[in-house]
Amino acid sequence: MLFQDFFRIHEGGAEGVFIRSGLRSSVNRKVYTMRHGDAHRRFNMPKSQRRALFANLTNALFTHEQITVTLPRAKELRTFADSMITYAKKGDLNSRRLALSFLRNNEVVAKLFSVLAERYKERNGGYTRVLKAGYRYGDCAPMAIIELVDRDVNAKGLKDIERVKAEKAAAEAAQKAEEAAAA
Repeated sequence: MLFQDFFRIHEGGAEGVFIRSGLRSSVNRKVYTMRHGDAHRRFNMPKSQRRALFANLTNALFTHEQITVTLPRAKELRTFADSMITYAKKGDLNSRRLALSFLRNNEVVAKLFSVLAERYKERNGGYTRVLKAGYRYGDCAPMAIIELVDRDVNAKGLKDIERVKAEKAAAEAAQKAEEAAAA
């Protein structure tokens, strides 16, 4: 069989759709595309940047238990945070490795598998809450507050409070050392 015999050329010209063994006209014909890989929003960035963005947002959410982001990002962040908490509730080694490969932060993974897994062991999904928070000044983007349900109110800013206490203690210790040296 010759190459020309196998691929029949349509006389209509350039427009046509390859179907099995030849070109056929695409006029009066719907073209269906498959929906593979359409599960998440793209946010006009490559996959690697999107993955890094949501890994960092998930880290911030688990650290502070409440963050403010744009509404579409908050709605998309829910899926990542809920899947990480589901991993934590399983509690096995493979789930811990999967969570660590996404979050890339040992402290957050430790908190996730100890504190948050115990907090949500009776709850079947719905670990986050998205509250609309008006519009951002400047570009009028819709903003939202995403928080963990039954969150610890003292968790937000806890590292900053601990850092300030440590700095004050170090300053007091240095002042006492200077007074002891002067006496």
